[in-house]
Amino acid sequence: MTIALPIPYEDELLYSVIARYLDQTFTKSPAFILNQLFGCSSRRSPELICGLGEFARQTDLSWRLSPLEIAQNYTSLPYFSSYANPERIQTAYAAITRGETISGLLKMLCVRNGTVPGPSSLRFCRQCAEQDLADGPESYWRRAHQLPGVFICLKHIEMLCNSRIPTRPLAPNQWITLTQTMKSQAACRSDVVPDWMLRADVLHVMHESVDLLSNELAFLKPMTSTQWSFQAERAGLLHRGGYIDTIGLLSGIEEMYGKEYLKLVGLLRENEYNRVSWSWRTITGRGRSAHPLQHILLRNFLEKRAKTNNPGRRPVWTEFTRNLQVYCPNRYASHGPNHFAERVKEVRRVDGTLSFLASCGCGMRFGYVNCLKGSSLPENPRTVSYGHEWRSTAQQMKRSGMTRKAISLQMNIPLSSVINMVTKQRSCSQKQPTKREIFGWRRQWRELLATTALHRHSLAAKLDGRLYYRLNTYDKKWLKKSGEVCGEAYATSIVDWCDRDRRWSVALRKANKRIRSWDTPLTRASKTRIAAEAGLPRLTEQLYKEELESCRTVLAGLEESVEDFQIRRLEAVAKRPNFGSVRLTRSYLLNCARIRPSRLKPRIEATLARLLQPSSAPHR
Repeated sequence: MTIALPIPYEDELLYSVIARYLDQTFTKSPAFILNQLFGCSSRRSPELICGLGEFARQTDLSWRLSPLEIAQNYTSLPYFSSYANPERIQTAYAAITRGETISGLLKMLCVRNGTVPGPSSLRFCRQCAEQDLADGPESYWRRAHQLPGVFICLKHIEMLCNSRIPTRPLAPNQWITLTQTMKSQAACRSDVVPDWMLRADVLHVMHESVDLLSNELAFLKPMTSTQWSFQAERAGLLHRGGYIDTIGLLSGIEEMYGKEYLKLVGLLRENEYNRVSWSWRTITGRGRSAHPLQHILLRNFLEKRAKTNNPGRRPVWTEFTRNLQVYCPNRYASHGPNHFAERVKEVRRVDGTLSFLASCGCGMRFGYVNCLKGSSLPENPRTVSYGHEWRSTAQQMKRSGMTRKAISLQMNIPLSSVINMVTKQRSCSQKQPTKREIFGWRRQWRELLATTALHRHSLAAKLDGRLYYRLNTYDKKWLKKSGEVCGEAYATSIVDWCDRDRRWSVALRKANKRIRSWDTPLTRASKTRIAAEAGLPRLTEQLYKEELESCRTVLAGLEESVEDFQIRRLEAVAKRPNFGSVRLTRSYLLNCARIRPSRLKPRIEATLARLLQPSSAPHR
């Protein structure tokens, strides 16, 4: 039995298509229809991302779409998978074709992320709905109106109205069309758009969020922590020691987007630690995956900050003492409130931004950007050290029977800081090793040197860093003398470059064969990857320019171009055996191979035509 669902409108939510079908067929008990569509009777949510294999089979005669194409065009999958890792995207593909929802997949794709909560109910634009009713017999729910961080209709610049349909697992009778909602909420009018929501930066974030629903922009490669750190350095938010300027990061994001918008999307918390944790965790790559909205907010902020920052110079900190008065925020100190901190240091950066570091006699040290209006109290202080009096108060609370979590909530500090306060510090004194242990370390070091080329200490230190640390700490003179002897032997050694050139060429060819024989994951045979697989150094233009001519020629011939690698990915997707229920289409091949349709070269077009021919396409 197949179900002839109506043809979806542009940017229509899959939930809306099913609701329109149930309304047109006057279905009083939709449980049977839903069981036929999805192949199970489990409760569904308006996202409807997973379990579309049976749905595609039931609608094949009318829609002619695969499960992946349905999820791409009529669900919010392109938005939530735009910055996901390739492994999570593959897991999402598997969940789409199955009948049941994989546990935790919605959280893994940040669909139900506690940091950025989505809308609590389905939303709609009243002008869009009225225009639909004027042009045709019915209106429909749109995907662009259900995205987190999008609160206005970008077409009419009007606030979105909240319906009474919750975005949680639906009851069997909660399939309501937008036309029915307009009749029941006829008196509901849109709120006036506030001025802070019409800021250029906020509107740009909303436009980018909606653009992610396009298939051409889907599946972007997420930035690594190294790339985030580079962007932060360009923006002037990186300390000399590699630490991130959390005060400048927090104040800059709040100034660019406004506290009202950040609080509305759930990224502005009252707790100081939670307010800055999402941006810091996104840059450092720690914790759970970041939400697409967090990627957009942080990337736009760093790019705009980098344009205003001086790109020709690395940010340098200039510190000097100045007579400034600020109250100490330590409410557990014996000096009481309204006590000025003894020392305040002003920190000025090259781009002109200012911040302050203060220290009090109670042991508390904190940083801040400015004080509250008409007061000497610091605004949003960033605590560096709480001091001994704060620590003793936390220990007293612990002895009175309070839990660590209760102490954290009462003091309004992170739980990790409470654990450090109430945990007894162990003695860090180290026991001096005996001569017998030192002699044993020397023997192990000599055996390790025998396994390295020309007894090089640098290679041995990489093989066993702990042993090198022990000798460098407790027997430094012997280690230094041993290194000098081995260094003289290495300097007087003669290298047979012809033999090395021949051996390395053979190793490069073997490494290339191993890389191309890998089925999962597919890896491009680049020069760097081939050299790394062969265990050889990266052959740059300056390294061994004249000695290893044969190796350079071999490596240049073995390198795989990006276009050849894309063709190899397409052929691998076409031969994949675990997607037997998926119809082989052009969009399916391009999406699985992660190739943008707008960047297709003639060879890739010819490969697609060859793979989609009935005679050459694999049996599905």
